[in-house]
Amino acid sequence: MRDPEDRYMGQRRILDLAWRFRRHEARTHTIARWTGLKERGIRTLFRKYGPSSPSTHVRRPRGKSPYKVEPLLCPPRRRFEATRLAQALLEAGVIPLNSHERGKLKLPDIEGGELFCSAFEAFKREFPMSELTIERAFLLVKELNRNVELALRPCSHCGALLLIDRFSVGPPPCENCSSSSRIPSTP
Repeated sequence: MRDPEDRYMGQRRILDLAWRFRRHEARTHTIARWTGLKERGIRTLFRKYGPSSPSTHVRRPRGKSPYKVEPLLCPPRRRFEATRLAQALLEAGVIPLNSHERGKLKLPDIEGGELFCSAFEAFKREFPMSELTIERAFLLVKELNRNVELALRPCSHCGALLLIDRFSVGPPPCENCSSSSRIPSTP
C-alpha cells in the first residue's frame, strides 16, 4: 500500500511546479502539459488562490505557444542569450549533451519541470533583462530534443558551445572568439 505522505508530497510538488510556471508567465496549456493538471483546474486554482492585489498580478500570454526558432537566433544578442540558456539547461540535465540521446527524453514531467525551472531561474539571474521568455525556453528544449532544426556544437576554435541553425549556410559567429579578437593587444 502506498504511503499517504508520499501521495501528498507528490501532489505538493505538482502544485508548487504549477505556481513556479505561473510566476514565469507560462501559458495554461503549457502548465497542464508539464504538471498533468487539467487546464480548467489550473485556471480555478490561480483564480481562487492567486494574489488578490492587482499590483501583484502576473500577466500570462494567451494563444499558441511560440513555434518558430528564428526569434531565438536573431539578433545576435538573442542568439547568445539562447545559447547561454541552452547551456544552463544542459548543466541542469534537462537536455543531454550527447546528441544521439536526444529524442529519448521523457519530457515533460514533474522532475524535468523542476530542473527546467531551476535552469531558467539561473539564466534569468545572469540575464535579468533578457527578452527570452519561459515559453521560448520550452521551444528551445523541444527543438534541441528533436535535434532537427537546432543543435548545440562546440566552437572549432575555442570550444565554447554554439547554438546552430542546421539549415543556415556557414557556422554562426562565436561570441567568445569575436569578443577576444576585439580586445586590443598590448605592445
